[in-house]
Amino acid sequence: EEYLAHGSESGASMQERLKPFVEAINNLSDLTAKIVQDGAGRDIYRASVKVDGRKTAKEVIQALKAESPAIYTREYQANNGIIEFDIRSVNQEEMNKIVQRLQEIMDTKEK
Repeated sequence: EEYLAHGSESGASMQERLKPFVEAINNLSDLTAKIVQDGAGRDIYRASVKVDGRKTAKEVIQALKAESPAIYTREYQANNGIIEFDIRSVNQEEMNKIVQRLQEIMDTKEK
């Protein structure tokens, strides 16, 4: 509906929406986030999250998918310990839920 009403989101808008999301993730243990541009150079920006510590990126991705609602990510760099979040169809409330879920996953003791 939003896309039909307003068209695609600009890269500048995506970057602005990503800033608080990335800052919140950077406050979580064992996660380091930054804003990255689409690899093909398109005006698309994502959150790139490096997973360090007890859990692997693949384990975090699996845990994100396991709960309801499932959270899906770009998994192309999971072998390198990196998860990407594409926020084009995600609103602020949903981004807050992603951060909350990441905190729960990273705070879980078992691997």
